Amino acid sequence: MKDISFQDCVEFQDCFLFDETFSPFEKVGDFRNYYPRVLLGEIGGLLNLSCKLARSTNIYDEEIKDECADIFIYLLLFGRMLEIHDQKPVFGLISKHWSDPVTTALTEEGYYLQCEEMMEKVLCFLKPGREHFYNENFFYEIFSLIQQASKFITKIDWQHVVNKFHHHVVHTHTSVNHFTLDGLYKGSFRINIDSLLHFTFRVGIELPEKRIDFLKRMKVAQSAFWPAPSPENRIKSTSA
Repeated sequence: MKDISFQDCVEFQDCFLFDETFSPFEKVGDFRNYYPRVLLGEIGGLLNLSCKLARSTNIYDEEIKDECADIFIYLLLFGRMLEIHDQKPVFGLISKHWSDPVTTALTEEGYYLQCEEMMEKVLCFLKPGREHFYNENFFYEIFSLIQQASKFITKIDWQHVVNKFHHHVVHTHTSVNHFTLDGLYKGSFRINIDSLLHFTFRVGIELPEKRIDFLKRMKVAQSAFWPAPSPENRIKSTSA
């Protein structure tokens, strides 16, 4: 498996993009409020796990890695919605500096301060005049805080966190046991299976042949319930 780039992250999430919304968030009334609130919850979750880790070493390692990745993913989803609906290019600096090493060495106190700063910045998305923060500099500032916090609490490089997350999620979202007869994952996630298979092949995530055959059958099942995504459904990220 190759290292996951920022554009790979965008491509993978776009496997869940239908009619300019992400599955299973189609019923979200106002994404401009929803995603920042979810981000706050995820950062709070990371703080909670970090406190648990302090008293129970090694027990919460995997959950913390997933939480760091989840914070980034929700920032990505929020930014993609701004790109699609508001034509706001917010990812340019993240894409440009994706592979830059994290050089800031945090102390434990510094780590918690970073998490607090992350929350303060996300809260800016919920305040009057929030449109001022829909720009690549502000998104990059939040991304940098995620990277630095992740490096401190996981003790591994950000690239490894992202690689592991995508490897795990691809295998989870292609599990035979999780699909319903209408081709939905857990009865709620709609997935563009062609895009998902293309992504796994391109980044080198290996799936068993039986699972690939199963996904192709699920694609047929989907066609009976859901209209095929149009070629225009994949809206290119402005950071490409």
